[in-house]
Amino acid sequence: MKNSSRDITLRWLLFGAYVVLTVWLTANHELWRDEADSWLLARDGSLLDIFKIMPDAGHPPLWYLLLKPFAAAGLSFRWMQGLNLLAMCLATGLLLFKSGLDLIFIVPVMLSLVFSYEFPVVARNYSLGILGLFLYSAIYRSRHRNNAVRLILPHTLMCFSTVHFLGFAAVLFLDRGVTAFSENKRWVNFFRQWLKSERIFLLLFALSVAILWPSGKGQFSADFFEHFIPMNFRDSIAQSILPFESASSLTFVLAVSVYALILASNREFDRAVGLFLSGAGIIGAIFVFKYYSGSLRHSGLFLVWLCACMWMTAPTRASAELPLFHRRRLAPIAMWMVCAWNLPVVASVWELETTGNFSDAHEVAAVLNSAPASGRQVVCWIPRNCAAILPYLSADRKFWYPVINREGTFDFWDKKSNAVDEMAINHSISIDKVLRLLPTHFKNWGKFDGPLFVSNWRVLEPEKFGLKLLAPAKKSAWRILDESFWIYGPQEMETP
Repeated sequence: MKNSSRDITLRWLLFGAYVVLTVWLTANHELWRDEADSWLLARDGSLLDIFKIMPDAGHPPLWYLLLKPFAAAGLSFRWMQGLNLLAMCLATGLLLFKSGLDLIFIVPVMLSLVFSYEFPVVARNYSLGILGLFLYSAIYRSRHRNNAVRLILPHTLMCFSTVHFLGFAAVLFLDRGVTAFSENKRWVNFFRQWLKSERIFLLLFALSVAILWPSGKGQFSADFFEHFIPMNFRDSIAQSILPFESASSLTFVLAVSVYALILASNREFDRAVGLFLSGAGIIGAIFVFKYYSGSLRHSGLFLVWLCACMWMTAPTRASAELPLFHRRRLAPIAMWMVCAWNLPVVASVWELETTGNFSDAHEVAAVLNSAPASGRQVVCWIPRNCAAILPYLSADRKFWYPVINREGTFDFWDKKSNAVDEMAINHSISIDKVLRLLPTHFKNWGKFDGPLFVSNWRVLEPEKFGLKLLAPAKKSAWRILDESFWIYGPQEMETP
């Protein structure tokens, strides 16, 4: 049944409000180190660097390749934010206008932290995967579901955005296989026709796996079973529904109950559950055996996948035609209960982004851009945290990273970089020890024309190292609290 003109008008109004909100939040957003590192690699790294680093960073190359032309043209990192926001707005538009899902279900999804903030505002590669998944869902619900050419773009976006969406793409590949087998149960014909129709996808999938496979020389080993942390699955499920509550057995049960209610509302219950559990199992295994950050950019993928599963198995009959007590009403009830619980804090996040600092790195950059700090060589500790400062400086500015003993901008994500990061996290190296290493690298250390020292850690007695405090850490960030820096310079240097 087609949407009424009133319903379509309401959807356009909601979409306009969503665009205005996310554009405003993005305009007020300060980059943090993961966003900055992507931009710096695209700006300063060669294509060879991108393909060499990606397996150890754990991401396919598409996001970096899309950023490369903007960065190479000397444009601002705001173009990266714009590209990310465009992808999420397109994905949300598809959900609103092409999913066939009722507005009463979609609205609380749009008001969730992941859809209103985490994915559209924090510029990462996840938005490309969401766009690919939702574009696939839209094609799946159309008469073109078996058109391999139309599926090239969604397959490309999923296979080359993140490893999580590569997993989702594999689940959808198997789903198409089950459907094909149900239509032609003769094994020989089935395999011949199915694999022939899947040639493009298999090529894209195999290429992504080959590019992504870790070299073993960086933060990830070449083995899939790197560790076993089952609590990561519990925590990621719990935080996907209740992101502001501490993950526990109780919040896990509550989150599972919400997912169960939503899936139970679907007329194609068995199919919806099968799809959801397959995709959830894939990314759950990644979290348990490989990597889970504890961030919404990971746990929120369960909610994204749920939307796609409901979309691909959604009934076409409008809920307005249903009896008051009908199981299809379980989904919006569950989502609105979650929304009512989370929305006050979500709104506070919007306010914090508008009025506060996501990271203090841009404040540090303002000091480094001012005289007499402008143009001076900078030694920065902790190396990975320092990346957040560099997009706010001129493109020719580089940092010297102690212990790694490397000058540059972006992270190589190799064993040396990873080891130094672990040392910093575990505090197995002191700031005094770091400073004692530097005079051997800089003959003018502590002299009038010597380098600046920028650090997440405060130096208690800077005069012992020929330094003085130029600018204290601002300490006003509301989200990335470890991106506040102290700035030190030679004792004879004028204070900025």
